[in-house]
Amino acid sequence: MSWRPDPVQQFEGRIGSPSPHTLGTSPSAQPGVGGAQLQAGADRWRWYAAWFVVWLVLYSLTARHLAPICFLHNDAIYSADTRDNFKAMNHYTLVTDSRKHLLFSAATVPLVRTLLAVGVQSFHAMYIVMGFLAALNITLALLNFTRLVVDPVAALWAGAVYGLAFSNLVIFSVPETYSVSGIMIQVYLFALLRSGSLAPHRRSALLGFLSGLAALFNPVLLSLGAFHLLPGTWQDLKRPRYYAGATLAVAVALTTFVIPNLAAFGSGFLQYNVKYVGKFSSLRNFGSFQAVSTVFASFTLFTLIAPVRRLTLLLPVSEFWRLFQSARGVTLLAIYSGTVVSGLRFWRKRLAFEYRAAIWCAVLLVFYIYFNPREAILYSTQVLFPIVLFLALTSERVPRPLARVMMATFLLLLAVNNLNVIRHTTV
Repeated sequence: MSWRPDPVQQFEGRIGSPSPHTLGTSPSAQPGVGGAQLQAGADRWRWYAAWFVVWLVLYSLTARHLAPICFLHNDAIYSADTRDNFKAMNHYTLVTDSRKHLLFSAATVPLVRTLLAVGVQSFHAMYIVMGFLAALNITLALLNFTRLVVDPVAALWAGAVYGLAFSNLVIFSVPETYSVSGIMIQVYLFALLRSGSLAPHRRSALLGFLSGLAALFNPVLLSLGAFHLLPGTWQDLKRPRYYAGATLAVAVALTTFVIPNLAAFGSGFLQYNVKYVGKFSSLRNFGSFQAVSTVFASFTLFTLIAPVRRLTLLLPVSEFWRLFQSARGVTLLAIYSGTVVSGLRFWRKRLAFEYRAAIWCAVLLVFYIYFNPREAILYSTQVLFPIVLFLALTSERVPRPLARVMMATFLLLLAVNNLNVIRHTTV
């Protein structure tokens, strides 16, 4: 396999150790320089704090703008269960969506009630909590981008694109379980990229636990195991230690996921989930051009670029043609498709992490063709990080002046395009 080593192999260090190419850190700073190193660390975290505040403000405003729709109607925005989730964020519950997302209510109710306790009004508390969850998600994503992308400017660009991407901008602005699921994806990746120095059995147990914990927010996230279960090289398949670690990770993940569900619902939780999946899934979807193309377009294009003027109940693949109705849409599409084509030329030189991420995205793509493809845009936020990472790493292989122009143009047009969709969406 001719791929570059993983950051967890290339930059070994304990969880939370600084990346060799993080924001606010001088390239000349060397370990062991005492006060200078501490100052670099403080500068770096000031960058992240400022970054967090920017997204907190933006998403609090977008949540406030969409509130009249979210709090009055269910399923009005891409079939998101906004009203049910609004109730689950205010009062702890194990009904409706919380049966599928066990810890969502438990994680969000304390945040809302803390704000209520200090005198913040109920609806304002909701805006702030949604902004907080979005900002935390995007800040964790930036931490992970700086671990994987060598060029600090490209890493910062990737974080901004992730924050302004269409699926995140919509789903993180409404009461939806996927905002918390996204945080768990980033927490898992954070640990994956920084746990290289742990003993193999401890690393397997940690990553298995985090994938099981993520599944308590969204059962599909058990699939995160693809990142640590897939072998790094073909030689790993010949080593008994690999199979021991994989078995431990699977056992810990299933235990973490199953025991809380059994405690909350008894054996009925399996019957409920099987019945729920059966209600919205069909193998016939794989023979439907509409189903396959809708999921593919949502996961690879619409998750980044909004093809519509305002938010609606669904986003079918036929909306793709709207991108050609404006110079902005054509330019965004041209830069995006050109970057993807350029990136595929260098596929054999990608990080091992990217191979794992590609397999994980393919697993989700196949699952959502089978399960409820008409609402694919609602689920597409889960695969956004690997897509943006692919674009950022590709930009590093493009001549720098050209890359900078393309990155700036894409980011500016993306912001205008996607924020306009939020602005035009009213009751």
